[in-house]
Amino acid sequence: MEGLAYNQLLNNKLTVSGTSISPTLPTGSGVRPRYATFINEGPGDVRWLADNTGTAVTATTGTLLLAGDALEMLDADHWGMISLIRFIREAGVDATIDCSYYD
Repeated sequence: MEGLAYNQLLNNKLTVSGTSISPTLPTGSGVRPRYATFINEGPGDVRWLADNTGTAVTATTGTLLLAGDALEMLDADHWGMISLIRFIREAGVDATIDCSYYD
């Protein structure tokens, strides 16, 4: 990210358990983050999915984000994915996701 300057719009923590959940997004007129990070602080692993096909994220469906891993989404073209993302824990251990949004 060298050479790029970002202003943080919002940072929040999301507790992920056995029911799929989406993070709180920044709001306001014209607010549309062009960069987002989702860091799995653990202790559990999670799965994520960001699409509008009607497929639900489950403990066995979606992309795995291990404890300690980070997911980055860059560019306004990803706004659809950022706004659609949902998380669910993979097994019986909850996780905390640190969610940050930037313009």
